[in-house]
Amino acid sequence: MKDVYKYLPGYRDVHIKELRSGSVIVDHDVIVEAEYQQDLPITEQYSGILGLVNAALEELKEIECNGTQFCVSPRIQVNVSIPQSETDRCNERSGPGFQEFYEPFVTDTALICVSSCSHLSSQHLECNNGHCQLYNNTGPTCLCSDTDKYLYTSSECRGRILKSGLYGGVGAAIAILVVIIATIVFFLFRLANKKSLDFILNSESSWYEENDNEWSVERGFTNMTEALDDTDRASSSQGSSSARERFKADLENVDTQVVVKIQRPEISTA
Repeated sequence: MKDVYKYLPGYRDVHIKELRSGSVIVDHDVIVEAEYQQDLPITEQYSGILGLVNAALEELKEIECNGTQFCVSPRIQVNVSIPQSETDRCNERSGPGFQEFYEPFVTDTALICVSSCSHLSSQHLECNNGHCQLYNNTGPTCLCSDTDKYLYTSSECRGRILKSGLYGGVGAAIAILVVIIATIVFFLFRLANKKSLDFILNSESSWYEENDNEWSVERGFTNMTEALDDTDRASSSQGSSSARERFKADLENVDTQVVVKIQRPEISTA
């Protein structure tokens, strides 16, 4: 039997499982070794080797059995046992909960199963300032270093920020914001007070202007009512003219040197 299969690529041995009487029936296994290849899966290699075994057996069927040569019956039976694929072997070794996070990787010497934390994996998780940890069912997770001193802006430990610098900057920004708000409030308060003061002054000025013609001085004013005759007085008493028309101030005749004396008011106890 060894002579039949010795030309197969990767042939190692023939294992005789059983010999039965009569016409000799040999139940045997052909042991062939195949190397894992990056560009050729093991299942495809097995299919190629199986095709060579069938071809060798077909050649034996064509030989006439005359008692001197080794021959086989045309009713030969080949049992196919498909080997595990690279992925199946890794799933078997990784265990439940981790299977989807492992994948096969073929090196120059062997097949290895790498996790998603390995740089050899096609789904490699890069943890920049930390290390990768694989958890059951949840998969790879980045554990960032020095978390007591730094904050990170991403789950992959990117964007490391010093905590003390961040807190100091935030505090300074808050202080500046408070100063700006206080300054704005101060100027708004001053503006409101200025508008209120201007309103009061304008109101007083308007009051003085409206009542200016009602003030009189002993000298410098001409009392137009003295020039009115009795008829004018009668007509004036009937309300034919307004108070402003009955009393007009002649400012051109005002003597600015006149000293106005006002009698001090006395409090009556009666």
